[in-house]
Amino acid sequence: MRSKKILFFVLAILIAGLTFAAEALKPDREITLEVIRQIRHDIVRNMVFDNLNVETHDGNVILTGKMRNGVVMEQAVKAAGEVPGVRSVTNRIQLLPASIQDDRLRLRIYQRLRTDNRLFMYFTGIQPSVNIILSNGRVTLTGMVNSDVARAVIGSSVREMPGVLSVDNKIQID
Repeated sequence: MRSKKILFFVLAILIAGLTFAAEALKPDREITLEVIRQIRHDIVRNMVFDNLNVETHDGNVILTGKMRNGVVMEQAVKAAGEVPGVRSVTNRIQLLPASIQDDRLRLRIYQRLRTDNRLFMYFTGIQPSVNIILSNGRVTLTGMVNSDVARAVIGSSVREMPGVLSVDNKIQID
């Protein structure tokens, strides 16, 4: 009976070790995709006004981007750390300054783009394909659209808005 307990104990340690080794050998691309899925799962809010990027190097996750809400930023860091295979999480996310004027302008930009029949599909759902990052009247547009025309229309629509000081259109074509 004692030898069975020892055998069971040794097998349990071996299985735990193999599981740990398998997680440690997980490719960085797979870890990055799992971190993105975990963050999207844990943060159930529209991220149209946030830009979050995930990179992984040897299991070490680096979060970069710009976010408006410190609580949501911490949720993203926590979610990233919960993914199997992640060794560490480095938070390089820039927290945008609180500004009532920027908040009002964000909403006006979003409403204009969301109600444009040519563009509304880029602003639907919890994870829109275009992000509007705004700091002190300066707008950065990121994400993906399916044509040069859509990219240009979004950029010019935002440039025309009162209160917008500059537009950096980093939208990519899918």
